Amino acid sequence: MSDPETLAARAAVYDDMKERCAAIGLKMYEFGEFIGVSKTTIPKWRSVGTPPYALNILQMLETYGVPASWKVSRARPEPTNADALDAIRKAATAVIDDAIGKGWSRQQIAFALRALADETDPRRT
Repeated sequence: MSDPETLAARAAVYDDMKERCAAIGLKMYEFGEFIGVSKTTIPKWRSVGTPPYALNILQMLETYGVPASWKVSRARPEPTNADALDAIRKAATAVIDDAIGKGWSRQQIAFALRALADETDPRRT
């Protein structure tokens, strides 16, 4: 079991992520569905820690934006910038798959995703 300080830090990261999702118009389960994570898994992140890839994908969504009309449902409508979002998803998936294949740690994967964000976003120079 983790110490109280670690649990508090993990909860703070989770709460910050929840606020950031709300700021771009997404609920946590919608964000989870976007990145392919079960809505029952996301609440567990509050105690076990939020994976770095989730924070990096959230950063990309904040950077490129999510249309206010886009809501996830069983029959999800295509977002107005579907090509950009699909490109982000494919690039992030490729980086993660490659890193897992190389046996990288979560921290190394997070650095690789940050590097991808730096390459693709001109404002991050």
